Amino acid sequence: MREVHGRKWWVSVSFTTRSGEQVNTWINYSPWDEPSVGEEVDVTYDRVDPIESAYLSGDEPGVLFPTLFLAGSAVLALAYAWWLRRNWRRLRGDAESWRNRQPVPRLGERR
Repeated sequence: MREVHGRKWWVSVSFTTRSGEQVNTWINYSPWDEPSVGEEVDVTYDRVDPIESAYLSGDEPGVLFPTLFLAGSAVLALAYAWWLRRNWRRLRGDAESWRNRQPVPRLGERR
């Protein structure tokens, strides 16, 4: 019923829908659930468009990874804003010194 022909991170899957339509499509899979060639797998698909929206069962797209990405981005932005706030006066002073062509202290040198 379902057949898998593999290449790295993608598998070619052939399956028959409940309405009897034969579908051949490429499906992305996670590296920890790598199917072997010829193995029967469960496929989740949209009845309206089975070719474009077919997934291996358990690998359906979710909101976990986008949520983690956005949370990580927010943490990095907050850390950078905190660092910038702490160092703004020094950075601004160095910029003014450069603009007025005053000597700027070497990196790591105390004022």
